[in-house]
Amino acid sequence: MKLGIKKALSRRALVRPNALYYFWKYGTNASRTRAARTHTPAYSDVGSIAEEIAREGIVSGDVSKFLSQSGIEQYAKAKREILALSRSEDVQRMVATQNAASEIKHNASKDFLVHMIAPKTVHPADGPILKLALDPKLLEVVSGYLGLWPRLYQIHAWLNYPTEQPPKESQMWHRDPEDLRVVKAFIYLVDVDEDTGPFTFIPRTHPFGEFAKHVPRHKDRKRVEDEEMNPTLSPDLHQICTGPADTMILADTVGYHRGGKPKSKNRVLLTFTYTSAWQDKSGPQIDGTPTWPMNDMQRMAL
Repeated sequence: MKLGIKKALSRRALVRPNALYYFWKYGTNASRTRAARTHTPAYSDVGSIAEEIAREGIVSGDVSKFLSQSGIEQYAKAKREILALSRSEDVQRMVATQNAASEIKHNASKDFLVHMIAPKTVHPADGPILKLALDPKLLEVVSGYLGLWPRLYQIHAWLNYPTEQPPKESQMWHRDPEDLRVVKAFIYLVDVDEDTGPFTFIPRTHPFGEFAKHVPRHKDRKRVEDEEMNPTLSPDLHQICTGPADTMILADTVGYHRGGKPKSKNRVLLTFTYTSAWQDKSGPQIDGTPTWPMNDMQRMAL
């Protein structure tokens, strides 16, 4: 049945709830859905944030809007750790030489970025990055939108750098295929303006969004060119997510989006992906067992 779901999704956004959706929610994710229905959020603004994601497919603001006090402290530690890595000799050499063959790269076809944290990265069980990804308020927001307790699917951090090439791969319009509904958290660790390559999203193209049914004609199965997208979903609708360091974006990336293409500055980004439990792939690799106090939602996220 999971293979059937994957084939049915095929990078599409559901326009309205259907049999597939109800199976996904009340069959595959029954225990997570029950947990979400009986859970009372500990943070008063969680509901309004989740409602904005449900309406627009995206919400953004300073990280403090989405994190508990403990999460804010863990974020400061994680930020220092990743920025230090981005300034390291190895990373800077790869940026300078645009070395697509480096072992630190996760995907050699994306020769416009360096993966500093990739799916195979092993995370310390008590490290700040894992604690941040499992922040209780952040998980409550994700759960409020998904309607079920989420699973932490991936942790990534990368440095995008300017190239002379035209946009390619994730720099082009696309929908993400991980799940029927997905929440990705993008955290800018440096200031991001038009020259830094901001994340861009088309609001209301996410599942059940107002424009979910609008699919441009396009040649490539996965990617959409500007000239293919714009007649269907005009640039007036596009949300270009510039912002200072410490900006967090939460988006259902089943909606149309693209990663930024830096023009003259490097972009350093930390991102978490949250899905339901139907994915067969394992989540982040953890070294050891967390010794810090965790609630039931955090434990289920792992």
